[in-house]
Amino acid sequence: MNIRRLVSCVLILCVTLCGCMSKKVDSTEKKNGGYTQTTEKQESKKETTQSNEKTKETDIGKKLQECIAEKDYLSNYVVTSDALYFAVGQEKSGKTRLYKADIDSRKIFPSKVDFCDPQYFGNKFQKILKMYFVGPYLMVYCNVDDKLSCMVLDQKLNCVDCISLGAMAVLGESVTACVLPQKKKIVYYTDCLSEKASDGGFYETDYRGKTKKVLFKCDSLLNNQYKFNSASDMVLADNENQIYFTGQYYEKGQDEGTQCYGIYDIRKKTIQSYTGARGCILKKGDGCVFTDSSDKTAYDYAGNLVYLAPGKRTICKYEKKEEGIAGGISDEGKLYYSCVTDQDYGVVRIYDKQTKKKIFDKKFNYYIEGVFIFEKQKVMLICRYDKNLNIKVEEVSI
Repeated sequence: MNIRRLVSCVLILCVTLCGCMSKKVDSTEKKNGGYTQTTEKQESKKETTQSNEKTKETDIGKKLQECIAEKDYLSNYVVTSDALYFAVGQEKSGKTRLYKADIDSRKIFPSKVDFCDPQYFGNKFQKILKMYFVGPYLMVYCNVDDKLSCMVLDQKLNCVDCISLGAMAVLGESVTACVLPQKKKIVYYTDCLSEKASDGGFYETDYRGKTKKVLFKCDSLLNNQYKFNSASDMVLADNENQIYFTGQYYEKGQDEGTQCYGIYDIRKKTIQSYTGARGCILKKGDGCVFTDSSDKTAYDYAGNLVYLAPGKRTICKYEKKEEGIAGGISDEGKLYYSCVTDQDYGVVRIYDKQTKKKIFDKKFNYYIEGVFIFEKQKVMLICRYDKNLNIKVEEVSI
């Protein structure tokens, strides 16, 4: 009897222990099951977020594409922090349309300005030569009836001013005059190409060209202490105090000029000039980036970009010398890139400005017309033409 009671007690104890263990296991399984379920939800949410981000990334390229009609061409563009301002034109109609693409909000804002409208340039408008920002204003320099004009737009792409510069600048693919939108002035350049004293130099006038003030007079060719005689292109700093230029200077006995680039300070009336052939001037706030010149043999390429600001000159080197002819900078200026392209291919390389290390290198199987890099979004927009010469926009993660 005692033995039976003992066995019964043992059995009850075992059942109780098993029940407790079972409850503990169930509890653990529930906890683990809940944890696993939460993880799956988190993963699902993460995947959805990534998917949405990917969709977001492709949206801006698609929206840009929707703004472009058949047989449009890329007329001009400006990259600012988180935004792309771009103009597309039609060969047949002569119409040019201007848009702002906000990369953060993924929205496209069209300008209501019609350059061919009679209240602006009318049917004498031909094309946009250059666009860049001066503070809050977008400066659009245009060829109008074979003369230079400038339209000043606000950030919503509304017209603020329309100025004719025809008598003040030689018309070409470059611009030798700068409109100062805050000061309502124009600074322009006239050549000094004589061995005798001349009127070559920088001048200032009002919007109507009625007043004329000498800012800086170049030396004659026989006494060329500034190493600067002729400007071929000019852009204005945001503070409206410096002008960045490319040009030439002449030494005594030289048949041809030496190419140069630099800064003219309007307030101090000083010139800071550097020897070297430079192509495009890319405006960046109160500084500028100068690309390498394409007017060289392959052996003469400098293989770099030069960032120039008052009291500061930074050289950004490339892996290969020929990269410098078609380079540029990102929206925030922390990255610089090259785009070496031909009829059926294009190679884009991106470098970190601080470390000078290459962070992106890719070959594309088409000719590249434009590259736009946005740092925060880690996005590069590539503008190209298809086989029917229609503009296509491709978005690439970097």
